[in-house]
Amino acid sequence: MAELLTQLLDQTDFPEGEAWTRKRVSAKQTVISEGDRDCMIYLVESGNLQVVSNMELDGQRRVKPGIYNLGPGELFGEFCLFLEHTRTASVIASTDCQLVVIDGARLKAYLDDHPALGYRVLSEMYAALVERLCLANKRVQQLFAWGLKAHHIEEHL
Repeated sequence: MAELLTQLLDQTDFPEGEAWTRKRVSAKQTVISEGDRDCMIYLVESGNLQVVSNMELDGQRRVKPGIYNLGPGELFGEFCLFLEHTRTASVIASTDCQLVVIDGARLKAYLDDHPALGYRVLSEMYAALVERLCLANKRVQQLFAWGLKAHHIEEHL
């Protein structure tokens, strides 16, 4: 994905400063907040980030478990290309990071105008989303199994 987006960033008709910018982020800085409404897409050039989500336990305590770790070459925030909705999680820098911030509306228009590149970019985004979905499914299964064991429910199955 990073190689393909780097090619896109080199295009003269997708100019830096208008369609995308670089941003330095310090460790522990929030890049995206759950519930925000925007359509910026981020490519990690260097550093590591963690995707976290608000979760309520027993109707009393709130925790922010880590859902996914991001590193160089990975993309996040790309849901806005497919659906207009609020951010579903927060992304917080684990280390100092260098990010490429891409205007999602500009990217979508550019990909529509360049369908061969658009197909390749969307195909790679889709593959990354499927990989994340598979990982999320595995984690849900593990948590479900843990919950069954913790409550001794497996004895009744």
